[in-house]
Amino acid sequence: MSQAMVKKGTPIPAVDAIIAAVAINRELTLFTEDRHFEWVREEFKELKIHTV
Repeated sequence: MSQAMVKKGTPIPAVDAIIAAVAINRELTLFTEDRHFEWVREEFKELKIHTV
């Protein structure tokens, strides 16, 4: 995931990649204020987020 985001030109912190991967793997909705996850969702459509 981190490599895909770097290739896209929007690198994210490693911990955000881990959090996103766990949320995708467990089919969870991630509640966050962190805009990095919106970038991740553009690349990984299966990530469900709710921005607060």
